[in-house]
Amino acid sequence: MIEQIKNKIHQLVQKYEHERDYYRTSRFNETQVRNEFLDPLFEILGWDIRNISGKNTNEREVLLEESLKADASTHSKKPDYTFRLYGERKFFLEAKKPCVDIKNDDEPAKQVRRYGYTAGLKISVLSNFEDLFILNSATL
Repeated sequence: MIEQIKNKIHQLVQKYEHERDYYRTSRFNETQVRNEFLDPLFEILGWDIRNISGKNTNEREVLLEESLKADASTHSKKPDYTFRLYGERKFFLEAKKPCVDIKNDDEPAKQVRRYGYTAGLKISVLSNFEDLFILNSATL
């Protein structure tokens, strides 16, 4: 089973590396990185991204762009993915297109950490597929 997971991830990485120069241009957008790389990666890892199991919204493992509000006077925030177990939020994943340098630009990390902090989560995840960071969101 683990070997099969490794092979599938390896194939996904090879696909990315084959067209890396294109993926790192502004023409390859966030929706595309989510559909072509992040959704498959987390499905390989066992998450039901597309709700194949047919669960109702309250029971789904992954919610896409779940609306969050700190209070009624603030604008709604929408992390790209909310990962849950037994209906309880575990972490958010914020996706960025590969041309966004999430290693050196700290704004994307601040964004997802704020989401996590507001929701009382210990960790949040940031990825452009090329890089994936697990961030402490328990404190700001």
